[in-house]
Amino acid sequence: MIFHNVAGAPDPVAPFSHAVEANGFVFVTGQMPFTGTSNTSPYPEGIAAQTRHVMENLLNRVDAGYFPPGKRPARTCVGVTALARGARVEIDFVAARP
Repeated sequence: MIFHNVAGAPDPVAPFSHAVEANGFVFVTGQMPFTGTSNTSPYPEGIAAQTRHVMENLLNRVDAGYFPPGKRPARTCVGVTALARGARVEIDFVAARP
C-alpha cells in the first residue's frame, strides 16, 4: 500500500491519509468544502456552494456538469446528523489506476 498526504490539500481534521493506493485502486478520503488549506478555513454558505467547492477541490477545475453524460460515477448519498466543523457536505471516492 502507498499512503498519500498531498501538499497544498486541506489539512486532515483527524489522523488519516488524504489517499491510499492498494491493488490498483486509489481510495480518497472524504473531502470537506474548505476554502483554504487549513482545516479551520471557512466554508462557503449553503449545501450547493459547498458541494461545488468540494468538486473543485477534487478535480482542480470545473467540468461541464463535472461528468459527461453516459460516464457518470456510481453514487451513494448518506444522511448524517453532523459533519466536522458544521459542514453541509463531504464527498469521498474510489478510483482505479490504469
